[in-house]
Amino acid sequence: MASTDAPVTRPDIDILDEIHLWMTGYPPLVNDRNHISVEVEDGLVRLRGNVKTPITRGYLLSNIKKFDGVQAVDDSALYDDETIRLHVGRVLTEGAIGQVEWGIVILAGKLPEGDALEALVAAIGKIPGVTRVLIPG
Repeated sequence: MASTDAPVTRPDIDILDEIHLWMTGYPPLVNDRNHISVEVEDGLVRLRGNVKTPITRGYLLSNIKKFDGVQAVDDSALYDDETIRLHVGRVLTEGAIGQVEWGIVILAGKLPEGDALEALVAAIGKIPGVTRVLIPG
């Protein structure tokens, strides 16, 4: 009788549970985890959403790769607010200020009026990772 040793794979739900539990123990991720979606399919971990800093993003990626059963990590839809803020700064008009909170850009300061404001909001909305643009008042 021939025997085949099929590789033992870990159930996706177990990987997902371990990731969620781990995320509750790392202080920067305690708040960020509410803005991150984690999915696991056949050992592929997909991360979507926003974290506050590139450091947290890097820590998240490097550690998730270490979990037993993780075959790969897709972070193409995971963004950090610091990088978004830098991109927003490149399109802001003089006197305008943009604050970023988990992908939401809040504009303040001296904002342009009319079509120029609409164009600014449209340009910011095209930045990867931006989920919404708010203008207070």
